[in-house]
Amino acid sequence: MDPEGGSGQRRFSRREALILGAAASVLVALGTGARGSSGHEAREKVLLHKGRRIAIRRVRGRRELYIEGEHIRTVHSNGAYRAEGFVFSPSPTLEELAREMVDYRAALQARRARFLAARR
Repeated sequence: MDPEGGSGQRRFSRREALILGAAASVLVALGTGARGSSGHEAREKVLLHKGRRIAIRRVRGRRELYIEGEHIRTVHSNGAYRAEGFVFSPSPTLEELAREMVDYRAALQARRARFLAARR
């Protein structure tokens, strides 16, 4: 039987506990993703849709949407994403929302081109 009344496992000394705590805090500070000089995570998911570059970046723990380098402000509520200031139906993912926006912009550009061609 263990004289300390424990389960037979070795207990850490105060010094060992402080060292482990310091090492853990360093690991937490570094995080699992690479961080830039500003302290933001540098992870990014990039995809192409109809020739347009869509980037989804994680900044301060929040996913942000960029289409062709333009930041699109989004709201995530009730399990769906919406773009602020746009009349898009809620999408289950940021990727789907970005595709809808690219499709809408392409259709708008085609409509505008047809309108201008008809005026000539």
